[in-house]
Amino acid sequence: STGPLVCGSTTTTACTVTNRNGVEINYDASGVAAFPTGIHLSSAAPAVLSVSTAKETSPYDGLYSVGEEIDIVVEFNMPVIVSSTPRLLLETGTADQYALYDATQSDTTKLYFKYTAQEGDTTAELKLASAAALDLNNGIASILRSASVPTTAADLSTPMFATKLAQGGHSIVIDTTTA
Repeated sequence: STGPLVCGSTTTTACTVTNRNGVEINYDASGVAAFPTGIHLSSAAPAVLSVSTAKETSPYDGLYSVGEEIDIVVEFNMPVIVSSTPRLLLETGTADQYALYDATQSDTTKLYFKYTAQEGDTTAELKLASAAALDLNNGIASILRSASVPTTAADLSTPMFATKLAQGGHSIVIDTTTA
């Protein structure tokens, strides 16, 4: 077995502790319970809680055209670490478009993506393209659970993909056919 703390069988107290550089630390674990009470170790993967936009919509819904930007927030249930540039695929009409990751606005539980309306995008309701809309940009990005040694990949499924991104029951309408 490998890891930061490795102990022998349940009948022995011999343990080895290594730091994050893999160097063994001289530590005598005699008399220390293998599983002290009050400590809970979890390897659960982070999961998407919600996907939405705070973009202003009026009671008559928001209408956006070419060049206008919409920030979309993906919120996770626990802190994550992001490397490179994940993407978010949106239903924007004939050809779906990606919202691109914006690291400058993101924090550990809320990832921000920026969608810019392009020529030809037309939809009566901006929403995610599918339950797999959040992707790792052809494998160049990663979204991992925040830990001292992050190895648990986040669950990227967005089960609420059919719901509106706009808040308050309104719609974000993209219409690039008019000037």
